[in-house]
Amino acid sequence: WLSSTVFTEFLALGQCVPGPTSTQMAFAIGTVKKGVRGGLLSGSMFLHPGFIMMSIIGGASGGALGEPSAVVKGLVAGFTAVAIALVAGAAVGLGKKICTDKITTVICTLSIVVTVYKSQA
Repeated sequence: WLSSTVFTEFLALGQCVPGPTSTQMAFAIGTVKKGVRGGLLSGSMFLHPGFIMMSIIGGASGGALGEPSAVVKGLVAGFTAVAIALVAGAAVGLGKKICTDKITTVICTLSIVVTVYKSQA
């Protein structure tokens, strides 16, 4: 229903624009498939569950986070490690699909090196 090329182009465009790429992808795919109304509907349906969950969790835990306990700090550290692993896994998977020859592999590798060293400066 969506070609690999179009998906990759949406992903690349989404990463060039400020904001979460997943949300931009939801809006873009909905817009391509069903026009502006489809984009608005798919985007809002993508955002709605997270909004509800974050509102409930935020309301329930707001007071407890003033002085986080060791358990909460441990959970946050664990979730951070998992998030980094998920992003790294997705980057490797996308790299394997996009880097099909030596030139693109070299360009992607150089981009990673520059990004890592630039972020440490």
